[in-house]
Amino acid sequence: AETGLFENTTYTAKFQADADLTYTVTYASDGNGTTSPETQSDQVLESDGITGSTATPKAGYEFVGWFKDGVEEAISTDAELSAEDAVENLSKNAETGLFENTTYTAKFQADFSEFEIGI
Repeated sequence: AETGLFENTTYTAKFQADADLTYTVTYASDGNGTTSPETQSDQVLESDGITGSTATPKAGYEFVGWFKDGVEEAISTDAELSAEDAVENLSKNAETGLFENTTYTAKFQADFSEFEIGI
């Protein structure tokens, strides 16, 4: 018999990530070497596409470290910035917690170890 009462009903909202919402990781050089790759992009909820980069010094220079913009201490002193280090140091939006554009800079210094000083 019809009572006129409503039954308990559960509704489930389903969401999917916006594939067009991405961030870019830039691997820059201070000018005394190169990085490869120079950029990588991924969806703001993901980090699987971030694999790191390798810094190669120009002749006469040696690698010092990878630095994140705004951070004075090196995040890595290995010329090969691992995916783990790159992902661990990604910038995140304070409000949303989503990954944001991040720049890591490879810094180099003059390598004087190959010079002989004659007196």
